[in-house]
Amino acid sequence: MADRFKLNFYAGDKLVLLYIIIQLALIFVFKPLSRNSLLIFYLASAGSILFISAVPRLEKRSPLHFIRSIYPLIMIYVFYRILGVQTQLFGFQSHDVIFYSLEKQLLDIYPTFALQRVMEVWLNELSYALYCLGLVLPIWVIVKLYRQKYLKSFDNFILALSISCLICLTIISVFPVSGPGQALKEFYYLGIYGPRFAAIVPILINILTPGTASFPAIYFCLLTISSYYLWDFGNKYVFLSFTLLISVFWGGVYLRYHYLADALVALLIAFLGATIASFIYYMKHGPSTEPS
Repeated sequence: MADRFKLNFYAGDKLVLLYIIIQLALIFVFKPLSRNSLLIFYLASAGSILFISAVPRLEKRSPLHFIRSIYPLIMIYVFYRILGVQTQLFGFQSHDVIFYSLEKQLLDIYPTFALQRVMEVWLNELSYALYCLGLVLPIWVIVKLYRQKYLKSFDNFILALSISCLICLTIISVFPVSGPGQALKEFYYLGIYGPRFAAIVPILINILTPGTASFPAIYFCLLTISSYYLWDFGNKYVFLSFTLLISVFWGGVYLRYHYLADALVALLIAFLGATIASFIYYMKHGPSTEPS
């Protein structure tokens, strides 16, 4: 009977529970508005992790195992999505002034202002297209690892994403940054125009993302880790993923979503997450044989 009800935690589950504990501590320390609502939300999230952990271990090649493995990422996106509302309830102020002042002091310009001088309709459209194209990378990695049955590497990839994204979310939850598109709009015109991608994509971004999650750039962090796992498959993957990384970096700055520091810090967090995940992999399985 005891074995039947044994909880089967994945590493990502434990990380999500740790993040929930941190958020509960913040709630008790800062006593935000709608405190009870936030408490219920995070306690319900913890309950969902405990519930799904009660499911017996699944066959690793089954579709249900795939869903079970990415469940922590689903929870992470939910946490990411509510950060804008949570920041308002906590009453935390945006720290953009630190970033645009630092860029101005180091570079003697606002990078977004300098890029605006080359703004053209075709470049706006291309930048939005390239910025969205980055989504191909994590999907590509997940499909490739799972279809080729590199299941240990797949679990390791999910763990690296979970570690890095939760580090980003923890920073964002206590240190909100809106990004130059919001913070510098009083200084100079920041309109991005175009009849196609530039008209549609911003609406989708506003729907899918919070407004106070510029630093660190969790999107760039996600793509950096995805690139790292693709590089093991050959030089062509190195070239393609690196091209997409540069495109997203360009788009994030040109389109006023991020400061330069957002991506640079995300790069460090991605390296840290991949290193920790690889160390855990090595301790559990020994030297990696996937792919080879």
